[in-house]
Amino acid sequence: MNPYFEPLIQTLIVALRSSKLKAVHPNQKTGPLYELTNLDKRCLYNYNFWIKLIRENYSSNTFQELINLVAHENEYLSEIIINAILKGFYRLQVDECKNYIEAASYLMLIEDSYQK
Repeated sequence: MNPYFEPLIQTLIVALRSSKLKAVHPNQKTGPLYELTNLDKRCLYNYNFWIKLIRENYSSNTFQELINLVAHENEYLSEIIINAILKGFYRLQVDECKNYIEAASYLMLIEDSYQK
């Protein structure tokens, strides 16, 4: 596990939270506090990014919050995460699947319009 990657993920979560919040100032129109750049989006939609996140053993709360922020009402990104989970299951031994099972459970517990 890379110890410097956890703070990066936490920073990403802060940016994602801010991109969904609306700024309400009397002299400004309402809008996101932070607009995700194309590089931010490329990172989030990168299959290898999700493989690394799942493979590494980061704190459960950080990983769960990131999945909840990005996969809620986002079918395309949910599919990317699901593919990363399934390909990880394929390559691992039974005793190594904890992180992948945890990621799958976070994804399945998101309450959005795609949940049936």
